[in-house]
Amino acid sequence: MKTVEVTAVPNADAMKIGQLKSLVWGRLYKRSSISGLRFENGLKWGEDTFFSICTLSNNPNISLVDSELYYYFQRETSATRILPFSSKLALVRCYLTYYGKSESDTQRCLYLKQGLKQALACRYTGMFEATGEKQHECSMLLEQCKEKLRESNIVGKKETLVYNAFILVPALYRLFRIVDDPTLLQWEKNMKRKKKDNGTCMEVEN
Repeated sequence: MKTVEVTAVPNADAMKIGQLKSLVWGRLYKRSSISGLRFENGLKWGEDTFFSICTLSNNPNISLVDSELYYYFQRETSATRILPFSSKLALVRCYLTYYGKSESDTQRCLYLKQGLKQALACRYTGMFEATGEKQHECSMLLEQCKEKLRESNIVGKKETLVYNAFILVPALYRLFRIVDDPTLLQWEKNMKRKKKDNGTCMEVEN
């Protein structure tokens, strides 16, 4: 029988691990650690991310195991991949709403940073999958995040500098994403091809 190694992870480090922040499966929760927490009503996309962020921020004790105990298969036609772009914008609004409700600077900082990250991601993906109207809507949400970043003064100077650079220079953010995940280059090609094919179909129909 294989021995499973358990490693304690500080809360601050756990918040930097993408899968811990964005997924709710593949883990066990102590009942007291999620007391009062619920999935956000109205979110069709990202509700698991929002729940995980809230859970991680409220729990200083997090442990990881070194074994693969859960396998997650992704399909191109899965619900999470075909939901409308507006569902992604709804998550940004959710973070901004909770930013306004929160009383502690720690929580406000958390929601603001997550809202910024989601808004930046939406602007990037929106270039390939959103209409001009939705892209404008995304830009307005990003502008709200930028304004709160400037007014609140609760995010560290270094992070603030990075966020502002990403907001002002979309190409810089795109480069950051591609360096982190090179498969996005193929995704971009696929989305451009899909957009072109859809446009051709519309012309034929007309």
